[in-house]
Amino acid sequence: ISDVTLSGVDVHGYAQVGALAGVVASASTIRNVHVEGTVTGTSKRIGGIAGTVTSGSTLMESTMRGTVEASSCGEYEVALGGLIGRVDQSIIQASASYADVTSSKTGTYCRDVGGAIGFADGSELTDLHATGSVVGNERVGGLVGQAAFDTSVTALRPRGPWRARGTSLDSPVC
Repeated sequence: ISDVTLSGVDVHGYAQVGALAGVVASASTIRNVHVEGTVTGTSKRIGGIAGTVTSGSTLMESTMRGTVEASSCGEYEVALGGLIGRVDQSIIQASASYADVTSSKTGTYCRDVGGAIGFADGSELTDLHATGSVVGNERVGGLVGQAAFDTSVTALRPRGPWRARGTSLDSPVC
């Protein structure tokens, strides 16, 4: 999918929620996609562009402006991000989130909240930028809520207010 602009979106869903796609898989590529609007989920894997990017897929040269929110938390980590909720074994590069990202509830599973990516597992994150506010309960980062399991993180630029509720270790990056 390339060269797409979505304006005035208002997307609501339960899990795997994104303005462009709930799940991007099977070595797919998303390039030059720009979203403006609101994305709200009530469970997990919620992102401005895609809820989940997995299985060798790539997102590049894309942006999100607006609001991304988890209105409640299910029985799993929320994985909430301005661009993507959860990234598994994939590449995210040269993209930016100008979205305010908020997990509005507190609780054990209201965590992994990032300005660009909520949770990354075994992925490559390069040249990402985030400027919106980020609010979550645990594992909150200006760019990435949690980078785990051999995730490569380079050339990232967080900027903007971010805060965590709770007691976990949180930072501007991840």
